[in-house]
Amino acid sequence: MARRQGWQVTGVDFSPAGLDKARRLAADHDVDVEWVEADVTAYQPSETFDLVLVAYLQLSTPQRVEVLRRAAGWVAPGGTMLVVAHDRSNVTEGHGGPPSPEVCYDVDETVAALEGLTPSVAEVARRPVQTDEGERVALDTVVVATRRS
Repeated sequence: MARRQGWQVTGVDFSPAGLDKARRLAADHDVDVEWVEADVTAYQPSETFDLVLVAYLQLSTPQRVEVLRRAAGWVAPGGTMLVVAHDRSNVTEGHGGPPSPEVCYDVDETVAALEGLTPSVAEVARRPVQTDEGERVALDTVVVATRRS
């Protein structure tokens, strides 16, 4: 299928409600996506990808580390993996996100899970959040890593 920016996109989520919302957003932006309803802790694609994005996936630390290890294996040679999620420091120092540090990320832990990939960005990023009380700041783990060709 032709995609808006030339990408072929596969989106995976366990939630039918989440997938319904994603379908609506994709349609609103004229983007074609192959949607897969699956438990990411067991999901295994049949191919590798030029870009793998893990965004705000909230799992316990052991499950998360295992999913990140497996997802790193989905990155094709020369491909990139992007991980962005609530950082553990956000629980006490940032705004929003889950109240439990157990489902939040840590930069070093995330980099360590991405075996075979070389990080180019590994940081806690400050993300502005607009609230009724004014702008606040959320703290996110951001890791960009590539697989050598």
